[in-house]
Amino acid sequence: MAITVNSIANSLIAQRALKQSSERLSDDFQKLSSGKRVNSAKDDAAALAIIEKLNSEINGFSTAINNASSGIALSQTADGALANIGDGIQRIRELSVQAANGSLNDTDRAALQKEVVQLKEEIGNQIENTHFNGQSLLNSSDSLDFQVGSGVGDQVSINKQDLAALFKNSGFDDIDISTAAGASSALGTLDTALDDVGKARTQFGAAQGRFEATVDNLGQNLVDSSRTRSGIQDADYAALIASKTRNELLNQSGISILAQANQQASSVLGLLS
Repeated sequence: MAITVNSIANSLIAQRALKQSSERLSDDFQKLSSGKRVNSAKDDAAALAIIEKLNSEINGFSTAINNASSGIALSQTADGALANIGDGIQRIRELSVQAANGSLNDTDRAALQKEVVQLKEEIGNQIENTHFNGQSLLNSSDSLDFQVGSGVGDQVSINKQDLAALFKNSGFDDIDISTAAGASSALGTLDTALDDVGKARTQFGAAQGRFEATVDNLGQNLVDSSRTRSGIQDADYAALIASKTRNELLNQSGISILAQANQQASSVLGLLS
């Protein structure tokens, strides 16, 4: 083989091989340190596009779970208040039945009416002050929409109950058991009020059940999407460590070969001396 100084082909070959092994080793370090097989589009453009879509779905599922959980809390708040209101109405009905008894006189009924007044005031306070995040739940008839999915239209609506208007229209606010006739008349009004409370509890209870089912479903979707993303994105450490060991060996060999290739040209000096 001829010995030349104008051509350094062996050195260029060694440099190219060293550059390639260094780049592969750098990729191995990046993947090992990040735990991801795909860190940029150059790693796998198609996989990166799928990962980004899955990331969007996963973030949407997580937020939707929080939204649905808020719906559960709102329904529980309303149901708790309605339960207390129902208890108050039941107590007023007991007093009305007692006041309708002919063995009581007007003084007795007047004493019972005082308790009725207090109970109605407390019921009114609960209707007025039952809120969730500033939203009145029992003093308005509008609806609340909850985004419970990652897509457009994935919503659940809750219709709030205007018990104040219902009670006013039914005559609940005007109940007076200070007379036997008033006490007897109040029984029908109170039954209507109890029906209104029962319907409201049924509605909020149904909404709570739907929210809980939605949370379960979203949780499973979140697990499935996370598992799919993991299979595409996560690094295989066993394979990466093997690749890193191989590329480290090639890198060290390349450095040694490059040094030898660079010494070939200097060997000409030995012939000239």
